[in-house]
Amino acid sequence: MLKPVICINLVNFVLEENYPKAHNCYLLANKDNPELILTDHLMIHFLELPKVTDFPGQTRLDRWMNWFKNEGSEEETMNTVIKDEPILAKAHNEYTKFTADDRLRMMAISHEMAERDRENSLYEAERKGREEGREEGIIESVTNMLKEGIDTRMIARISGLSVEEIEKIKAG
Repeated sequence: MLKPVICINLVNFVLEENYPKAHNCYLLANKDNPELILTDHLMIHFLELPKVTDFPGQTRLDRWMNWFKNEGSEEETMNTVIKDEPILAKAHNEYTKFTADDRLRMMAISHEMAERDRENSLYEAERKGREEGREEGIIESVTNMLKEGIDTRMIARISGLSVEEIEKIKAG
């Protein structure tokens, strides 16, 4: 009764270096026997744009991937991509209208900048958290070594902290 789930990931990088095709599809399979597929009701597709070389493409999927890879290029290139494919011509027209509308374009740019700011903030928070965790771990290790009676100079060599920093930790 469950409906199939299909996830399509359009990526602008090479995911599988050792696999030449631009389209990869994954299913749920047995780890020890990959030929034993549990279900085809979950498919994860990856379309790797850097691997798209067949221009404009033989299959409908090839032509769509060429559209994604080349949209925004010179009109001559796009005419080759959308030739004899009405749905691609419609997508190209919508893209052209959207990018010609200053307000919509600025909204899209604003949204993209906000998303990048959010990602950067998360990255910085994660980096700071790792750094603080590392510092807390070093302080805890130094405290434990001091409790064991290990010489301050030895702790300094092991931890990378100065003798003065270790003395501050020791003082409390």
